[in-house]
Amino acid sequence: MDAADLRRLGRALREEERSAGRAVPRPSDVLLAEALAEPERLAVHDPAYARGAQNLGRLLRTARETLARGGTAEQALWALWDGTPWPGRLERAAQRGGTAGRNADRDLDAVCALFETAARAEERTGGRGALNFLEEIDAQDIAADTLSRRMVRPDAVRLMTAHRSKGLEWALVVVAGVQEGLWPDLRRRGSLLEADRIGRDGLAEPLPPGALLAEERRLFYVAATRAKERLVVTAVKAASEDGDQPSRFLAELGVPPTDVTHRPRRPLSVAALVAELRATTVDPDASEALRDAAARRLARLAALRDEEGRPLVPAAHPYRWWGLYEPTHSEVPLRDRDRPVALSGSALDQLVNTCSLQWFLGREVKADAPSTAAQGFGNVVHVLADEVASGRTPADLAVLMERLDSVWDGLAFDAPGSHDRRRSRHGRPWSAFCTGM
Repeated sequence: MDAADLRRLGRALREEERSAGRAVPRPSDVLLAEALAEPERLAVHDPAYARGAQNLGRLLRTARETLARGGTAEQALWALWDGTPWPGRLERAAQRGGTAGRNADRDLDAVCALFETAARAEERTGGRGALNFLEEIDAQDIAADTLSRRMVRPDAVRLMTAHRSKGLEWALVVVAGVQEGLWPDLRRRGSLLEADRIGRDGLAEPLPPGALLAEERRLFYVAATRAKERLVVTAVKAASEDGDQPSRFLAELGVPPTDVTHRPRRPLSVAALVAELRATTVDPDASEALRDAAARRLARLAALRDEEGRPLVPAAHPYRWWGLYEPTHSEVPLRDRDRPVALSGSALDQLVNTCSLQWFLGREVKADAPSTAAQGFGNVVHVLADEVASGRTPADLAVLMERLDSVWDGLAFDAPGSHDRRRSRHGRPWSAFCTGM
């Protein structure tokens, strides 16, 4: 299913719920999730856009039943994999060769790695079905095969695997996540076609566990020796032996590890650093030297640019700081304080879960500029429909056209000639709108 099919199916499900007597239907994503859980409901919809969702719903039910019977995540994955035409497509593409064949080989390798991860998650602790597998996947923040070659900035942090660090050096090197099970990683290596086993004398036997351990130790040595001045090695130690434990390689460094049990003073992110520096520059209790140092560091961050000249830390520039300008005042209130505030589902979600200030500026002040003319016209229609529904504006075509004319010149269009054409085209549906009201 493509995005258009999803939107058509979402609209159909919302209309179905509206026809069932629900004045305000639930969001499309909620209805789609319920429909996938009960794919029989989709039989009444147009197969042109609902057939794909039906097939997916049946496939998800098969996987769910596999897990309910005590099956492992690997078995559920196999049910999903075997229930689609994707394996056949990849096989045919791999046999044809060329660029498509190389991409198919890469995808097949990725699928094999996914199945191996599912099997390992079940073997490590077991007894929790798909939860171990999901936690394992969620912990893999950076996939090894997604690191693409990019222009190297000399003043930036480089993030890479231990293999790619060979032959390179830095003043400071951080080897993160040195956990047992990851360092060393004693899983058997190999791609789908096992090309790594091909040698001068034929096929070589897979490496035994002892040889894998020695290879992992050499790889850790490579990572640790990339540092010229300072090396930082981090690991997590769970409260019990059943959780994550530091790697055995930590004991081989010759330096006792330091336990850190408290939280950092601030989140280790650029946004948190900028916030702290900005607060320091205006802190009356801070020394003049400290405030000056914070301002200089902010200036350095604000001056950083990427390859295309765009600022890397735009929030560091004073032009982006709120509170430096005099507050504006208006003698006319935005709304009657005694009148209740009408909220849609999306507006309520933004007000509660995202940012109340953003909701106020966007919904009440109307400070958000529409990104396209279509979006601007959609906003106009939404406001006028809300006024008609609330009774503030009569459902009269002449009144609505007058209101439309009052704001039409404020909409931005891509080309000057499209202004009048769109005005005449959008004016026609209002008669049907008023008739429906």
